[in-house]
Amino acid sequence: MTKPKILTVVAALPDSGGVATVVYAVQNEVNKSGEIENDVVVVKYYDSWFKKIIKKIRGQKIEYQDKRYVQEVQSFPNQRITIIQIPSRIFRKKNRSQERMAYLERLFELDSYDSIHAHYYKDYTKTVLEISQKYHKKALLTIHGSDTIGLNNTDIACLNQFDALTYASNFLQQTVTKVGEITTLQRVISNGYNDQVFYLKNQEKTRMNIAYCGSLSDIKGVDALKQIFLTVAQQCPKYHFQIYGDGPKKADLQAFFQQHQLQVTFFGNVKQQELSDAFQEMKVLILPSKREGYPCIVQEAKACGVYVVATDVGGTAEALGEIGTLVTRTGAFEAEMALKVVDYLNGEQFSAQIISKDHVHNWQKIAKQYVQLYQELAK
Repeated sequence: MTKPKILTVVAALPDSGGVATVVYAVQNEVNKSGEIENDVVVVKYYDSWFKKIIKKIRGQKIEYQDKRYVQEVQSFPNQRITIIQIPSRIFRKKNRSQERMAYLERLFELDSYDSIHAHYYKDYTKTVLEISQKYHKKALLTIHGSDTIGLNNTDIACLNQFDALTYASNFLQQTVTKVGEITTLQRVISNGYNDQVFYLKNQEKTRMNIAYCGSLSDIKGVDALKQIFLTVAQQCPKYHFQIYGDGPKKADLQAFFQQHQLQVTFFGNVKQQELSDAFQEMKVLILPSKREGYPCIVQEAKACGVYVVATDVGGTAEALGEIGTLVTRTGAFEAEMALKVVDYLNGEQFSAQIISKDHVHNWQKIAKQYVQLYQELAK
């Protein structure tokens, strides 16, 4: 039997976090298994100079070309990744789905693939289904989290055109099936972590940092950090406070902490190795999210011995395991989260070593589940 060959179509550039973490970790492990061949193509749009002017006048968000990949099409054969950056024009002869299809047909022998895999519903759903129908290939979609917002019966009909759906958590599957009946093959395949990067390096190391890691956006509930950090600082003044990540809420958070004279260090976006090093000195990770699919950061932090206090939303409970604290995001939940952090700092029920052994799934285990699914679809 020949190896099944998979083409993954995404909008997430390497090292962009979120969905990208899953896409490239799974691709790497699947290809290493020797049982599957997996190519990834990234299709990104950026605004032409004329469209930038129009958007600026209208006050709309401008999409910039990523300067790391300045060519229109850039290929990394050794990694089996191709990046396409297309200028988004005011007037187009084709719609975006047709445009993507034309690029993919020019760059790839689409008939040589067994399955076409899309990550994140609505990104390139139409393109993947069109390829599947034209070339008679299996179509697979992975649902990650915020792509379930606002689903309706039309979306359910679209999802049922796929040969298989995978969800990052049981919560996401339940969210989708509440909207309507899914008749196609379904699997829950959670996210994992890189155990070559995230692991406990020194269990005796003193941990004095309390931190948040993630996007500084409304959906992540970062406004809650204001009250949580202030309350914890008042009761446990010896600890240091840190924020890793970037986003639209950054300036507001910086101004607030400066006004209240609380020293909070902002690190911006960091690479995985840097984050792992930071985890070695972190006592508690705080995640006040409004929505989550299956937060990889929980697995990564716990593998390094960090205690996690998070809001009980989405698939967070599935990622957290037995050790950690969940807080219901209602009413004065900020005070409740701060109380749980203080209780842990004062009581410390678990050692870093015990935390690091609790409920963690590395990418090798996750990739095996994708390999099984790809093989099943190829039969």
